[in-house]
Amino acid sequence: MSFLSWAWGAGPTKGPLTLEAYFEAAQHPFTASHFQAIFGEGRHSELSNPGFAGAYRGLLARDGRSPLSRLENAKAASALLNQAVRQDESDPRWRLLRLTLETEMPGWLGLSSHVQQDKAFLNRLLSKRSNEGRLQTVPSSSEDWPKFYKKLQF
Repeated sequence: MSFLSWAWGAGPTKGPLTLEAYFEAAQHPFTASHFQAIFGEGRHSELSNPGFAGAYRGLLARDGRSPLSRLENAKAASALLNQAVRQDESDPRWRLLRLTLETEMPGWLGLSSHVQQDKAFLNRLLSKRSNEGRLQTVPSSSEDWPKFYKKLQF
């Protein structure tokens, strides 16, 4: 089921605050109404879900029509993802989403300062995961990150 059908009420079984839902949404044009469907009307709070709020704001920055709106959403996306990483530095989801955002940002914005750090972090975890079979230190909700990381082209 696509994100667009979820946004209009059908919904994936896991909801929008998963890596799977985010990467599905990233395959389609993303609008303010999609963002509102996720974070509006008290469903989810941007402040209590800064990682996903930042990731979805990044999609608004990518697909926005107004240059000013795109810039504001890019800055907000960066700030929210940085907050998510600060709150839980060991969760690879936030590093992956921040890396995805920062690799798509134009360098002149100055919002891409964590690319090498996040790549190194994720590569270390991936290597450790390969050596140990699975990570004991990562929450179970975070265990699907490698399949998305491996698909990214840098």
